[in-house]
Amino acid sequence: MQKYQVLQIDITNRCNLRCQHCVREAINKGQIEPDFRKLKKIIENAKKLGFKEINFSGGEPTLRDDIFDLLYITKKQGLFRAITTNGIFNNSVLNNLLKSKIDLIQISIDGPKKIHEKIRGIAGIFDKIIENALRLKSGGGNVIFKCVVQKENIGYLEDLIGFLDKKKFKRIALQNILPSGKNYSFWEKNKVSDKELFNKIYTLSEKYKIGITTDNPKINLFNQKYIEKLKEYGNIYNGEMFAGCLAGIANFYVKPNLDIYPCAYIPYRLGNLYSDSLENILKKIKKTNIFFKENLRGKCKSCRFKYICGGCRAIAYTKGDIHGEDFSCDI
Repeated sequence: MQKYQVLQIDITNRCNLRCQHCVREAINKGQIEPDFRKLKKIIENAKKLGFKEINFSGGEPTLRDDIFDLLYITKKQGLFRAITTNGIFNNSVLNNLLKSKIDLIQISIDGPKKIHEKIRGIAGIFDKIIENALRLKSGGGNVIFKCVVQKENIGYLEDLIGFLDKKKFKRIALQNILPSGKNYSFWEKNKVSDKELFNKIYTLSEKYKIGITTDNPKINLFNQKYIEKLKEYGNIYNGEMFAGCLAGIANFYVKPNLDIYPCAYIPYRLGNLYSDSLENILKKIKKTNIFFKENLRGKCKSCRFKYICGGCRAIAYTKGDIHGEDFSCDI
């Protein structure tokens, strides 16, 4: 049975940027921040239920005054602590991030200076982000970058990766832009194909030292060496070995109003942590087996790699069927 891994919590919807592709911008209105005591209880329950990691996100999580209290509580629980940030914060926040010895600092970046600032909606921020990232790295922080790949920036990925490689950063994750809520039309106009993304990853990985990864589950099907490696851990064709998309199986996402979802891109509400407990919600999900890959339909159901991929449920759900096929798959 798959164990729980990551609980991502949007601890605020406040943000100091206006990114054109932002899912949160599309679905959240007004300032919403969950109560500190409620968050503390959720973190403690996540530990009891076997989660391994809490990822604090937003909005911009560093805008909360009690972010470091939350990090401290998470550390006391022995959980891996990650934060997803846009990298725009002052010296006090930077120093406290280093003092907290947080396990992972993921900084969002969309391209070299001109492209990043266009997509993020504010001029003059790129240099500050890089300055903060370099200071975090030199202070011992585990810094990685994440880039949402879309038509507007895919042609600039090499410029960005070459720049980060020269600065000796260790890793960047590339993720296709995904649909969710009201940003569906934006996704349709700006999406890039899996093959475009994967070809970029393979080409740039051979040229630069910086590690280049992706959360896209379909990359598993393009990498025969990875498939052979997975076979060492169990049968990949009958469900003995799980990989790929684990949304609603091992990973979950919590909005600032404490609605819980399979992931940030799937508007399939599972419950609310004000009115119900994390334990009860997860029990209901297990009882129905709703996200188990045996329930997939269409070409995802018949695909022999469904247990190590499963397609992107966010893309499938745009057609109203959480079990539907990932129609963007060009395998």
